Amino acid sequence: MSAKRLLVLLLTACICLLAFSGCSDRNAVPQDELSSKENIVLPPARIGISGETEGRLARSYTFSEAYEASGVVAIIEIGNWICESEEHFCTFFEASPISVYKGELPQSFVISQLGYSEYTVSHYPLFSYGEKLLVFLSAYTEKLDDLEVDDFVFLIGDYSTVAYIAEDGSGNTYLMDWLGVVGNSVPGAKNFVGDPDIYKELKRSFGSSSDIIGVENSREFQSVILLDDFERAVQNLSQLPGA
Repeated sequence: MSAKRLLVLLLTACICLLAFSGCSDRNAVPQDELSSKENIVLPPARIGISGETEGRLARSYTFSEAYEASGVVAIIEIGNWICESEEHFCTFFEASPISVYKGELPQSFVISQLGYSEYTVSHYPLFSYGEKLLVFLSAYTEKLDDLEVDDFVFLIGDYSTVAYIAEDGSGNTYLMDWLGVVGNSVPGAKNFVGDPDIYKELKRSFGSSSDIIGVENSREFQSVILLDDFERAVQNLSQLPGA
């Protein structure tokens, strides 16, 4: 895939962003110097220091559409912040797979996210170390010569195709989706946003393992479903002819 093609794909997830000029890869960390838990690297800021942009998706995906369009569907854990690019309007993080439902991922890889520390997409804070996410990803891309990262993956629908992982006191695992387009279209899945007790417990549990709940301007989740329901739907999809 050419670098030009890559940039087109990166930008299709958001078509109404502020215009930026120049290139800035701030404090880039060489990829061969993998950080340990004793040396956690966080993004300079999770909400844009200079402001936020109003993102508007070029298109949204239902659960089945996102599954079909993605090269990889997986639960991953975010690792260290690597670098960010003003020119490409994105930030790069180390990541590792926890569960892979479609495609393949190496034990350590790089994921990009729209936004960087100066300007982020409204209500979409940058990822941070230790967060566990359900993601619908592209296949691997070529290296961009002006960035200090090798092959990396990106979310096919950006903030519309990511869900955060949370557990209740009984050990049940949930997917918490800000936009709700994917989560609300999983066949047979109940949305627990309408259950105040469970929703409150999940937000408390999630907030103890991630500071995303406390991030200023973070939005309320629109979909909260059981991971078991999602996995059942994935299994049904994978059994369809041509899957």
